[in-house]
Amino acid sequence: KTQEYASKALEFLASDCVENQVALAQEKAWQPLVALLGSESAETQESAAAALLCLASHADSRNVVVKRVVATLEDKSTAAQLKAAEALAVLSSRSATNRHAIVSAGAIAPLVGLLGHGSMAEPKTPPERAACVLADLARLSEAKTGIAAAGGIPPLIAMLSSGTEASETHAATALWHLSAAGDNKVAIAASSDAIAKFVHLLRVGSQEGRRYAAGAL
Repeated sequence: KTQEYASKALEFLASDCVENQVALAQEKAWQPLVALLGSESAETQESAAAALLCLASHADSRNVVVKRVVATLEDKSTAAQLKAAEALAVLSSRSATNRHAIVSAGAIAPLVGLLGHGSMAEPKTPPERAACVLADLARLSEAKTGIAAAGGIPPLIAMLSSGTEASETHAATALWHLSAAGDNKVAIAASSDAIAKFVHLLRVGSQEGRRYAAGAL
């Protein structure tokens, strides 16, 4: 319980208070908070992630916090991987500055690694959350190249028929952004079943998934 209470206290201190965020950054509070992402307590995980998000909102600590969270994507603990991917999903959705910081921290390769083969992507699992982050990062030109170079296109295509609406939508979004680069468009079209998967998604996908599937085609 001590860690749970400590992480909650740090979350409250960091929330909406720049002065406290600066003070916590100076004390390198992100170090124990990152370690707590793999805690056996869900409450501790949540508080640690929330506190890290607060610290990452401050320019002086953003890059180092993001680097620490990105490193956790390769942790042996699935729980820690999931919390790290969830935190990056929130950060990447907030601003282009955060997306650039995530890419600069070397997140693309471990995120692609979390996709696995792409066929297994239940909600709130590392593959689904990784796809969510990649869908946001794929807006950036350097990420379009990086995701393809890391082998991200095949598992994202496979995820189009994972049977999970959220994952299919993330995959379609990511591929739509990636297809804006000529080489990626060729690579996607060259896949033996990409077109069929996109067409199937047009019929049965979510409204957002159908929109991005149509755009990719």
